[in-house]
Amino acid sequence: MRNMNFQQIVKNLNEGKVKKVIMDCERCLKMNPTSVPLLNIYAVALSQYGKPQIAKKNFEKARKLDPKNPSTPLNLGNLYFTLKNFQKAAEQYTEAIKLNPKYVRAYTNLGAAQQAVGLFCNAEKNFERAIELEPKFVEAHFNLAITLRLQNKLSEAKKVYENVLLLNPTHMSALNNLGVLLQETGDIDEAVRVFKMAPFATSKSTKVYLNLCEIYEKSNQLDELEKLLSEIKNIAEDSADDLLFYEALLKFRRDNVEEALRIILKIEEKKLSKSRKGMFFQLKAKCFDKLGDFDAAFQNFGKMNSEYAGSTKIDSERRRLYREMIIERKSDILRFRLKANVTTENLDFEPVFLIGFPRSGTTLTDTILRSHSKISVIEEIPLIPDLAKDILEDHSISEIEQLSAVTLRAARRSYMDRIRDMQISPDYKIIVDKLPMNIVELPFIRALFPRSKIIFVLRHPLDAILSNYMQTFKLNEAMSNFLYLSDAASFYCDVMSLFTACQTRYEIPIHQIRYESLVLDMEEEVTLMLSFLGLEWEANLNKYSDTALKRREIRTPSYSQVIQPLYNTSVYRWQNYKQHLFPECNMVLPWVRKFGYENIV
Repeated sequence: MRNMNFQQIVKNLNEGKVKKVIMDCERCLKMNPTSVPLLNIYAVALSQYGKPQIAKKNFEKARKLDPKNPSTPLNLGNLYFTLKNFQKAAEQYTEAIKLNPKYVRAYTNLGAAQQAVGLFCNAEKNFERAIELEPKFVEAHFNLAITLRLQNKLSEAKKVYENVLLLNPTHMSALNNLGVLLQETGDIDEAVRVFKMAPFATSKSTKVYLNLCEIYEKSNQLDELEKLLSEIKNIAEDSADDLLFYEALLKFRRDNVEEALRIILKIEEKKLSKSRKGMFFQLKAKCFDKLGDFDAAFQNFGKMNSEYAGSTKIDSERRRLYREMIIERKSDILRFRLKANVTTENLDFEPVFLIGFPRSGTTLTDTILRSHSKISVIEEIPLIPDLAKDILEDHSISEIEQLSAVTLRAARRSYMDRIRDMQISPDYKIIVDKLPMNIVELPFIRALFPRSKIIFVLRHPLDAILSNYMQTFKLNEAMSNFLYLSDAASFYCDVMSLFTACQTRYEIPIHQIRYESLVLDMEEEVTLMLSFLGLEWEANLNKYSDTALKRREIRTPSYSQVIQPLYNTSVYRWQNYKQHLFPECNMVLPWVRKFGYENIV
């Protein structure tokens, strides 16, 4: 076979002309059946053509002819990788490295196989080795960034994505991933800047600009969203339904609900990006809800949750352990008779904790509080849960109550160090740590900061449960309990059982604020809350929605609600869906009575 013919075969393979490559290889192999490069090309083409078994036979034939050729195990590893047999793929890549210890591609592919099965530390080392051998190998840098992100090494991942863009400024996936990472860490302005680096006139940049649409909507920059939609309309034909979704969402956000629904009904669900299908059903449901068609709304909220349950990887084991931890803590508290010890140390700093069952009004309360000149709010950062994971082994009540003074001092220092990193102005008299699910961490909070004040936001149990069922969350061990109404109701019962047990066992200063009262008479409720904190009412508190608008992003599903005037359509909303909630009504009836709600019939 002439060299020119071989080069043409390789060129055809790179261009995706797989069937032609197979035919050319078969013809050439008749003349030269022992050509190892040709056998490799032939096997790769067969693999891409969906004939893995024949491909394997040809790879093995090539290996027998030249056992020291590292390309053969590399290509065979790629075949196993395609078949999602990552262990065998890793074995082949390792064999290729033994044959050629400087084989950059083998290190990169080995890292990818390890990444696929969660061996992130090993993957990181192999990507770094590939970069060491070939510093400008973009693919190794890009995969290293992904691995670092999966390990939650956010600052390191950011730097590596930036390296990718230095090497290739138009790397669309790196642009997109870096923008998403910046958005997740709250650096909205920088995320927008990165997304805008994408070339405007290419279809490959569509994904980037759709994510920019999401940023504009979630940060309440609706004029910017409208402008962007008009600019990308003609270059995003392959994502026309995604664009329609954002057009409908924009109409909905501007209270043109009927027009939003009209656009929604044009959307072909199957053509939507997978990541937006759940949001599509949610928006459709919200439109029906606003228009009073509650049965249709409930049906679409169900479709939304089914979409997330079916498409999102949920760690069911972590969820089970989390529920068990809550139940066991409650049982332990009720079983223990001796009062828990309390530190007598005078602490220089004790934060206020804002807690409540999710969707009970904590974001509204947070936004009002941060409008006060003497209050700073830390929103949705798991400072307490992270400390608990670092310090506790079995997370039991006995372990928490027996923590040594030395351990607790070190934990407080760690907590303070993280707050200092946030560079909060010393002008603030009070720092509020707002994380609703800290409600299950009260035993640990009380051990760390025994005199810290707690603001507990309460909402009608059925409204809280239903509102969670209607929202999209980043699914973790807590939020994954809201995909089904029955799970949400039982989770509510478990959480409130623990909360009331903590109230009985521990002497914790708690101020309860009812969501319904906050909506109906904000000034009276907030004045009482401020009095609990030792502060007075300020006129600026009436402008809390202006505070929300100044925030680049609100880290909860309530981002679009807290910029609006207070409204009572969310009060006792469950009554619109009463016919769908009979089992849940019975489950939470004791809590409805305990908390003094008499609207359940």
